[in-house]
Amino acid sequence: MKIFVDENIPSRTVEELRRLGHDVLDIRGTPDQGMDDDILWARVFNEGRLLITTDKGFAQRRSESHHGILIVRLFYLAPFSHRCVWIWSHQWALDAWSNRVLTIVLFAACLWVATRTGDSFVGVFNRRLDATFVGVLRQWRRRLFRGARLE
Repeated sequence: MKIFVDENIPSRTVEELRRLGHDVLDIRGTPDQGMDDDILWARVFNEGRLLITTDKGFAQRRSESHHGILIVRLFYLAPFSHRCVWIWSHQWALDAWSNRVLTIVLFAACLWVATRTGDSFVGVFNRRLDATFVGVLRQWRRRLFRGARLE
């Protein structure tokens, strides 16, 4: 498959796609890096490539003729960790009811996991960040109730 990856896609992903035998064009580190989106779009179309990007602006072009658009949302909840990269191959409108339902379900699941493990909501994603989060909450509580008696 012919693929064009925008420079905001991790190089590790590019390496894996190439390892799988795909013809991957990566403009990172070339004079073309940072090119205007309209020029990039024309190049991707003219070369018959699938576009992989994190730029949500390309979602507006989904009604135009193209060879494929994959808009990837990368979540860096655990800094410097690339163990889990989520790729969504189909996308509905960002304000669609399905996104809202999915958000509510995931939020409820995270709260359920947090209550079972005794963590805060943040602790479900990253224990180190949880320690920082709880520390900040405790500082706020001390400042807010300085001199006040808590029972």
